[in-house]
Amino acid sequence: MMKFVKAFHSKDLMRNFLRNEGFLDELLQLETDWGCFLNAANIAKQTGKILLEAELLEKAKYFEEASLLILFYVFANSLWASGNNGWPLKLFRGKKELLDKAKTLARNVSGEFFEFVRTEEIILSKEDIKLSTLKQLWSDSKRHQSVRGEILCTRKILDVHFSVLRSEYMWENNLVSDPEKNLESVLSQNLVSVDTLVYFWNVWNQNIWKIFESLESKVVENHDVYGRFCLDYLGVRKQLADKDPVYSLLFPDAYWVNQKYLNRNGKLVILEANLLAPAARYYWGSEMIGIGMRALEILESLYWLSKRNSLLLHCQSISLLGMFEVAKSLREYTFAPKYPYRKLHEYAELSMSNILENVFSLDWRRPSTLNMTNLRERKSCKYLLEDVICKRICLKSRLTFAEIGTVVMIIVGMSGKLSFETYGRISQSFNSNSIWVSFLESLGDIRSDHVHKFHKALAHTYYADSWGQSDYISPVCFMYLVERLLLLVFYFKGLFFSTKYSFLEWLVNQEWTMEAVIGVQVDEKPLEFVAGFVAELLYNQQDMMIWIKNSKLNPGCLSLLVLRLFVVLCLLCVNSGKYYNLLYDLLCRREITWRLPLEFYKAIRKLRPGNLGDSVRVIAQAFKKIGSPLVVVSSGQCCIESAIPDAIFIDLEVHQGIDKLSGIMFK
Repeated sequence: MMKFVKAFHSKDLMRNFLRNEGFLDELLQLETDWGCFLNAANIAKQTGKILLEAELLEKAKYFEEASLLILFYVFANSLWASGNNGWPLKLFRGKKELLDKAKTLARNVSGEFFEFVRTEEIILSKEDIKLSTLKQLWSDSKRHQSVRGEILCTRKILDVHFSVLRSEYMWENNLVSDPEKNLESVLSQNLVSVDTLVYFWNVWNQNIWKIFESLESKVVENHDVYGRFCLDYLGVRKQLADKDPVYSLLFPDAYWVNQKYLNRNGKLVILEANLLAPAARYYWGSEMIGIGMRALEILESLYWLSKRNSLLLHCQSISLLGMFEVAKSLREYTFAPKYPYRKLHEYAELSMSNILENVFSLDWRRPSTLNMTNLRERKSCKYLLEDVICKRICLKSRLTFAEIGTVVMIIVGMSGKLSFETYGRISQSFNSNSIWVSFLESLGDIRSDHVHKFHKALAHTYYADSWGQSDYISPVCFMYLVERLLLLVFYFKGLFFSTKYSFLEWLVNQEWTMEAVIGVQVDEKPLEFVAGFVAELLYNQQDMMIWIKNSKLNPGCLSLLVLRLFVVLCLLCVNSGKYYNLLYDLLCRREITWRLPLEFYKAIRKLRPGNLGDSVRVIAQAFKKIGSPLVVVSSGQCCIESAIPDAIFIDLEVHQGIDKLSGIMFK
């Protein structure tokens, strides 16, 4: 037949005849004989002969295209050849030789392209790569703008995290507000941590979500780098059939393929364009859920491990934040097959129910660490606390005092502002409690009116119900808000005294400036209110026990609450010069003071009114005994002249900015 064809008067007649009759192998040979290697390569693509296509591209001096095509072939075969079911990448016969060929071709392009191909070769060829090397390959892939390299390295890094024993995870001793800052130091030691796991989960999630975005159109395009990665990963190539796009499958028996939708076009197995995107979405949805659930299982076990081993509070909290981040991101994949709604809900509940206890503890000394302060600065912590708020206000149309107290405590203690939408939902849920709405509307406007609204709302909450009601505001929330109210009142004085914990809480939430409060006068009604309820509680400990029980707290919390009330009373004394008689009377009552730490009790009994410096020295010594240093805050000249080694001194005119202030607090 070819004798007959070669007798045609022109090459175009020969081409048209052979193409129309479906003799593509013969046409390919003819184009090769003519030296039309690029035409021959296009025909090889239509017949599914990928390696021949690469060889012809090389002959046509399209070295870059030939090298990339070999990399694609190696990539797809590493996943799906010989009945393989996708990840992880596997060896196959001739793999090393093909990768060497891709590198040889790359040398003819440029030094930069060769470096790119060499990076891809390492990623595709080696099954076991050290974490430090994987991190470098990931960085190199980002520099080369290689989506394939970045995604594959990310997945390999996650696999290392999944394979490491939980006991071998590293716990961060120096937590930072930006997790990425510690990434290099951890991975360079070939170690893993909660931060590295969550960081690379987020990288993986962002990349795969971009793949889903590329699948939204009817046709998955090669020019979209994430669409191209998806096609390459699944072993799919875009073809044109009568000018309409179709997709040829290198491995039509791959498990993600629904066999009943396949067609044949010559030697190619074809999947229609409108069927590829749903199949790809199904595959990647399954992948995301599977990997996400593995990450969540690890984070949960790390959380319980940290609890069981009584690790520091930030170690427990960081696992909760990680769980929340992963579970929250998986909410976007409800379309995925076998979506684990109930299990994801359980992980989210575990995070939300335990983070409050860690961040807002009745034992206020536990979260008073640099690590916990840095953790509070993380966006994930803010988002988790905001989700706690949303959950509380969405469950009921009318909130109880306990629920209002929790919501207000989180708002006042959060780093950064809530979203406008969340504030709107809070206002609606607080509608029947206009006093708290008025206070929330004044947040960020530090004036005497704001203090008045805060005092009014707290007093209303305190006196609104009799003791023993199960919906009463909890001791944790109430004491936290009272301490914030006191700090606000003291703040207007220009010189004030605080505990390290209260100052840190203010620091997390407040932009420091004294100019906004110069010359502002605040009445002392809030101080009288605080002194009144401190006395009422300490003189009636049975009421406190009922309050603790109905708030579902451990009965052992009573001693912590008594200590916290005494600390508040000491601050009242030293900041106002009043209420010493109340303190002396309480210190004389053994039925009350036996609950105090002995060293604190002995130290505080030395407190006497009159000389401010002496009073500050005594309180500083007493507070040091309980691990909660006294902080002396001034604006400009401080009237405390004598040195007090047990206190921390802050001058807001000199020490400005959260970093500098934190540095002094944790010096």
